[in-house]
Amino acid sequence: MAALEQSEKIYRATVKTSRKYPKRLTDYIEALVKHGRLLEAKHFFLDLCHLGPNHPKTIRLGYTIAIATFDNDWIYKYDQLLTNSTKDSSEVHWYRLRYYHSQNNITACENTSCELLKVKLSTDRLSTIIEVCMARRSYLIAQSLAEYLSINHATLTPRYNKLLKQIVITRLTQSIQRYL
Repeated sequence: MAALEQSEKIYRATVKTSRKYPKRLTDYIEALVKHGRLLEAKHFFLDLCHLGPNHPKTIRLGYTIAIATFDNDWIYKYDQLLTNSTKDSSEVHWYRLRYYHSQNNITACENTSCELLKVKLSTDRLSTIIEVCMARRSYLIAQSLAEYLSINHATLTPRYNKLLKQIVITRLTQSIQRYL
């Protein structure tokens, strides 16, 4: 909680007319989201929207809060804003994957994950896909993930590697049982 308290202290000490106010407000909102204080984050986020509604950080923060609060209207709004403001389609797919995962939409998770695994990913985006794959125990994601790891000469931790193998073995046994 020390980081949250520190960011709140810095934010509260900044006057609204300061040019550093939007950055400090953004940092405070990010700390609130990180610590699960979503209602407070949403309240302060509305203040941030008055300062810079189309700023890239505001759009991404709004999308994150919308996913965490299950606010479908905000998700639609920030999905459109992000789609229109970024050239990186993998970022849009990553936010959508997080949304689909929160909504328990397995088919959309599988499609979006497979689409994301076609390009080089950052560590946090790859970890999100791994998390979705393991949580959904999806063979489609596991297959694409295994191909991605092979192409990029990457490996999973032993624990996740074991879970990935279990997903594949389960699918194999189901296929064998169907043909017997």
